[in-house]
Amino acid sequence: MRDQKNYNAVIGRVGDEIYALGYTFDDTMHGKPFRGAVGSVFRAVSREEYEERTSPDALKEYLREPWQEACKNGGEERSLAEYCQNVKDTDGTDFIFDLSYCGMWPEIRKAYPEYKDEEAFPMFECTGGGRCFSRGGKMKVLPAGKKLWAEIRRLEK
Repeated sequence: MRDQKNYNAVIGRVGDEIYALGYTFDDTMHGKPFRGAVGSVFRAVSREEYEERTSPDALKEYLREPWQEACKNGGEERSLAEYCQNVKDTDGTDFIFDLSYCGMWPEIRKAYPEYKDEEAFPMFECTGGGRCFSRGGKMKVLPAGKKLWAEIRRLEK
């Protein structure tokens, strides 16, 4: 029987990547132990980076190929600039940034005071996830995350 424990807790960081533990599991598969930890990796997005990646020129570059395909197939008659503005008006910036697990942002801001200023760091981008803790060998573990880090290491050995 699968034993799953949910945490949604910030554990620590490696460089500029912030690791959060979603849940741990302890199970069997084909009669053998199958256990591990599942989490997400985030990176803070500065105001400067946000403005750069959402600028009209960046949006045109990012959306040029889908726009060309839509035009080729006869489904799009607007200019590239109009197409980009429509996508931005419709989807915001969700198509530029991976906002997965954005519910963790308040916990990240709480754990790392340098990111509390939402004007300077408007968001965090999810850059990875799943069984991501093997990449965290040089993890700078938060004091509050030490017990969970020990549990992750036990399950992921």
